[in-house]
Amino acid sequence: MRKKIYILASQKMETAQKLSSTLKDCTTGHHIPEDNMFVINYGYGEQNNAHLNKKIISDKYQQIKIFKANGLLCPDVLSKEQVMFQRPSYILRHKIAHLFPLIARKYKHTQGWDAIVLKDYWKLKSQWNRIFNKRDYFIKYIDKQSEFRVHVLGNDIGGVSQKIKYSTVNNDIDNEDDNHSYIPLEADKYIWSRQRGWIQVDYNGTLIPTLKELAIKACRALNYDFGAVDIIRGLDNRFYLLEVNSSPRLNQRRRVLYAKYFREEERKTR
Repeated sequence: MRKKIYILASQKMETAQKLSSTLKDCTTGHHIPEDNMFVINYGYGEQNNAHLNKKIISDKYQQIKIFKANGLLCPDVLSKEQVMFQRPSYILRHKIAHLFPLIARKYKHTQGWDAIVLKDYWKLKSQWNRIFNKRDYFIKYIDKQSEFRVHVLGNDIGGVSQKIKYSTVNNDIDNEDDNHSYIPLEADKYIWSRQRGWIQVDYNGTLIPTLKELAIKACRALNYDFGAVDIIRGLDNRFYLLEVNSSPRLNQRRRVLYAKYFREEERKTR
């Protein structure tokens, strides 16, 4: 008899619920009703009984620190103490001038909503109280020529997507999003997210081997079995890891790939 597969996820996570409907005999929720089960920890912290992604590191600041400890290239990150060690002043302005642009972020964030772009000291000064009270760290901005998302599934990948401006999308492009509502036409220069005018489309170019290798290394560093890895290619032609998302937005086609991977892993446990 086939084991049931349980996706341990927040009940508000739309993608997890859609993914569970793709898996036959699959349910979602926090409470596991059976001993004989196959648990997928889908972006929900830690679960001792989980078979896949046993521990989720949702703190993106910690993720980058882990990447760096494993010798992987990432943007530099700074704590609030390193940037906001004193109130705005003439002396402070000159001490940290070389750090900009910076992006202020929360430890736990999704979809780029939290990001505050600080182009210079004056922007930091104008946002000082908001950042001091509601943001946790800073990431050094790297000028980029492209940004990718690589879906790692075990020792392989379930595809690569590249971010492009939503204003350039036409109906013939196979994109990563089933729902195009609330995407602005004006694309942000700094934050390439859906909420800021960017959308993901399939990528099948020559960079796939490089992206695949780096993405799998990122998941291994976090002890993830699967995840969507965000990678940028800087103007210096180097590849930088941004983060790994354990519960990425998935369109219907991508959900099928994830479901097939989960089923294959379930068969190995029989």
